[in-house]
Amino acid sequence: ARFVNPALSGKWLEYEGWVLNDASHFVRETEDYKTKYSREAKSRKELAAKVDRLQGSNESPMIGQNPLVTQIKEKCLSVADSSIPILLTGETGTGKEVLAKFIHNTGKRKTKPFIKVDCSAIPATLIESALFGHEKGAFTGATDKKMGLFESANHGTLFLDEVGNIPLSVQVKLLGVLQDRLVTKVGGTTPVKLDIQIISATKESLKDLVRKEIFREDLYYRLNALVFELPPLRNRKDDIPLLCEHILSENVVNNEKRITILPETYRKLFNYSWPGNIRELRNVIHKAAIFCMSGSISPEDIEFQDINENNIKQSSRWEKIRSYTKDDWIKIITDANGNMSKAARNVGVTRKTVYDNVRKHKIAVFRQ
Repeated sequence: ARFVNPALSGKWLEYEGWVLNDASHFVRETEDYKTKYSREAKSRKELAAKVDRLQGSNESPMIGQNPLVTQIKEKCLSVADSSIPILLTGETGTGKEVLAKFIHNTGKRKTKPFIKVDCSAIPATLIESALFGHEKGAFTGATDKKMGLFESANHGTLFLDEVGNIPLSVQVKLLGVLQDRLVTKVGGTTPVKLDIQIISATKESLKDLVRKEIFREDLYYRLNALVFELPPLRNRKDDIPLLCEHILSENVVNNEKRITILPETYRKLFNYSWPGNIRELRNVIHKAAIFCMSGSISPEDIEFQDINENNIKQSSRWEKIRSYTKDDWIKIITDANGNMSKAARNVGVTRKTVYDNVRKHKIAVFRQ
């Protein structure tokens, strides 16, 4: 039995109520955390399983198991169903278009149009009409009404390749489309509502273009809501065997002979710097597969396409030169007493390369 002073019984009951409430709150909070982390763990497992299913399948040509690539693919799968603008950056040949298609094919829009626009290939005078369409009589030569690429890609994905090449005059209208999700034809007054995923790509630094005042800062921040930087092939050489297998499998699909690659050939491929990235690898392997005499590609069948060099040794030398810092170039020019021709000869490059680095690093040159 419990004996309680009647004068204090109300306070005891109040205290017990507090304890019970706290205990009940703790239990609920614990259950909430268990549910939350259980969901997150399940989500991570489902995401990893989806990546595994897509790896190398026809649905996804995004080949690679390098951690840098896997991380990008996992993030892309998380946003594939959204409408947030995505910016893909990286050197030429790293697979920006392939990644854009990967995002499209793994999201809710995969049955809708995927339209690529090469912004560097469309003349400045025509790009506005190409993107937004025009009404009949909107300008000289507009004999018919035309639907623009934005409207053609509605409910799907529009891929703006080399977006930095869009003229400033058109960037204003592009910014408006991104903000309002409405597009109006040139010469028109009726806007069309858009439900569209916009993926942009560039091999240039848009920040540099903003500083040079040839790209709008507000458009830059609108486009780069989510940025994925694709690594160059030299930073993911462990993916070369997988990429080669995929490239050679295309020969089999096209009813061509089955080709394999000898282990010593892979050593040669690993020792090259791949300035042209995956695009160059594809061309090198395709050419080797065509001309190899047996069913296996040997080191002798591999010919590199580095336009500046003729062999791996020279390619490695150029990779070293590209890594030179401002201090390195100051020393090179100082050792040559400010003589650009002599500096070029000492390093084994052209005078243009020396002058380019002088401008790049803003080096003051004084002849002694």
